[in-house]
Amino acid sequence: MVIGDEPDRSVSAFFHGQPAEQLLRAAQRPVLVARLDALAGQGYGRILVAVDLMTESRPLVDLACAFDGVADIELFHAFNAMHEGKLRYADVSAHIIDAYRHACARHARERMLWLSDASSARRNRVVSSIGRGDPARQAAVQQQYSKADLLVVGKRRRSAPMDFLFGSVALRVLRWSTGDVLVVPHAALAGWQAQRTAALAQRSAA
Repeated sequence: MVIGDEPDRSVSAFFHGQPAEQLLRAAQRPVLVARLDALAGQGYGRILVAVDLMTESRPLVDLACAFDGVADIELFHAFNAMHEGKLRYADVSAHIIDAYRHACARHARERMLWLSDASSARRNRVVSSIGRGDPARQAAVQQQYSKADLLVVGKRRRSAPMDFLFGSVALRVLRWSTGDVLVVPHAALAGWQAQRTAALAQRSAA
């Protein structure tokens, strides 16, 4: 599904979100929010895939690679050491906090390598980068920095009140990004992965 991103300045949009946001909350299939008119009828030169290092990130990377067969792929993860503030509050030494921060970064690098190896894309098309801070904001910043035409992000199934109270990474990416955004519900990833596995099995049997 492809939609535009014309802003709605009504009172209803203030409380319930922009039309694109409302659609994304209910969508069961991937939704492409198109903003770059210059790309109409053309492929993407670079695709940034925001990953959270969970198991669902593997099919998300494969889907992004299949979305455009010639685009360069960049995997991006921003880790937020959520327990670091608690350690500071508990008056833990700076040495231990620094070790904890390095451990988080090491884990992120290992998982990024795992995702790169799992990808069906050619090795020379896939690069990875790691940031630190809020995942949604850092993904939008990285999209601008790397000049990615498309940002791909997964979305977990959550209610509108939950999104309003706690925020959704995918919806916040949509608000901050200035380029095209492909939002992929995690429920859709399972179906896509099953179809892809079946297609590969048929090819092997042929």
